[in-house]
Amino acid sequence: MLHRLDEEGSHCGLIANTSEIKVMRNQFSGDTPVLSKGGAIEDVDEYVYLGSHLKMRNDLTGKLARRRKAGWAAFNSIRSVLENRGTANFEQTYLIQRWCLPSATREKPGL
Repeated sequence: MLHRLDEEGSHCGLIANTSEIKVMRNQFSGDTPVLSKGGAIEDVDEYVYLGSHLKMRNDLTGKLARRRKAGWAAFNSIRSVLENRGTANFEQTYLIQRWCLPSATREKPGL
């Protein structure tokens, strides 16, 4: 794949700097070295790209647990309104969309 990228890029003047290319592998990929222009490309577990710190073996369990907890906390804060039979369905939907979903997705909830 890198060979083809190098070939196609050379037609328009793109030159890949092989010292800057890194390989990040997930748990499903093999350990076969990736070669470009005869040299092996460096395998890394983390990399800074455009100011973002990327990690392949990123453990998201803590972050997901915090989001889940925030979503349930937001839901429980409006639970009595949602369980009230007098509350219309569109009002319940509005409350869930404005309070529960943003809490679970890191947005700031509010009316």
